[in-house]
Amino acid sequence: AKSEAKRRTKEYRARIGEELYQQALKEPGLRDDPLRYIRDTLSLLHAGDDTAKSVGVLAIISSRLPEGYRLNILFIAASGRGKTNLLKLLRKITPRRWRLFVRLSLGSSALALFYQALERRGLVLDMRSKIWFVNEPSWVLLGQGEEDPSKRLMKQALSDTTDREPVCYDTVITINNTRKAVRLCLQGKPVIFATIQDKYSHKLDEQMVSRMLPVPLDPSREMLGKIIYHIVYVKTDPATLREFRRRAALIRAFLAKEIPRVDEVVFTEGAKARIMRCGNPENPSLCDGYLGRLLGVLETESVITRATDALKALAASIALLKRRFEKRDGRVVLTVTEDDVDEAWEIAKPIIESMAFGTNPLYVQVKEEILSILKGGPKRRKEVVEEVKAKYNVSDRWIDSILARLVNLGVIE
Repeated sequence: AKSEAKRRTKEYRARIGEELYQQALKEPGLRDDPLRYIRDTLSLLHAGDDTAKSVGVLAIISSRLPEGYRLNILFIAASGRGKTNLLKLLRKITPRRWRLFVRLSLGSSALALFYQALERRGLVLDMRSKIWFVNEPSWVLLGQGEEDPSKRLMKQALSDTTDREPVCYDTVITINNTRKAVRLCLQGKPVIFATIQDKYSHKLDEQMVSRMLPVPLDPSREMLGKIIYHIVYVKTDPATLREFRRRAALIRAFLAKEIPRVDEVVFTEGAKARIMRCGNPENPSLCDGYLGRLLGVLETESVITRATDALKALAASIALLKRRFEKRDGRVVLTVTEDDVDEAWEIAKPIIESMAFGTNPLYVQVKEEILSILKGGPKRRKEVVEEVKAKYNVSDRWIDSILARLVNLGVIE
């Protein structure tokens, strides 16, 4: 009876999935410009943050790429600003089979994996091309359980796991005051989504965050009015909720059928030149291209190598959405063009630049605001803080840290 129930359920889901896919092909805009369509769908239940939406969608698509091109995303914003809401909406437009944990909640701890390993000896968790959504984890913060098995496990998931073979992890966990040895084996590099409040920005663990793409939600106070209006007048409309569910179902069916797993990514010469072109790589000040031009102006110790990887991954995800792939000898080969690199840079320029400079993306915006304020002449620290806070929802301490950094660099006195 159980096997028959599973067979019928599988047939039913396959039939519904095919029906939804056929509807998706007829849906205006979905096939022609899927990124715009998906972003517009998310906008039904989330106001603003177009950059965060676009990057989030591209990160979901990156799960279909080879492991070196998969993006990990960290959404940064004030409490109540909509991080969890955006995470939930992205999860809802993700095909079920692409998710690592279908039944676990967004707040589930990585410790839950150890419990599974205790119950199922020899467990190998298959994370290949899977997407893991985690809400406000403690493992991205410095000083938060450095010896905690969960934190060390997440470092492994971000850094060491590979699609080629399992990586096993031996540790000891405490359950009901009893210490138990456990072995957990992970295979595959997942795409990880996480969120954090911006008030903890100065406490982020660089080892963890440097392997993620930090994406801020719009921190400007001008956005608050639009958000409140959207909550009161848009999200209370039953027709809007039904439309989102309808579109989300079509998006899941479309992505599941149209976006294959890629075996190889090829960048055209024009695409490579868009990222960096150097006649003499030993003299970076003469380099051209989006990342090449940054080499001569870096003001701090940077992670420009990871910024370059992020730009490549975004461009490859755009190329995949545009279906620039073909099958060669049973392998799916994706070609990335200069147009894809241009579009990726246009979407994520502030984020990529911030990553290259080794700064929080919000740092760039607040720094420019501070410099703009000081162009009018000398200001007291209190006046600068008040003017910045009038526009951005950030703490006094955070503004002070940026002021101190600008003084240390000799940018301001």
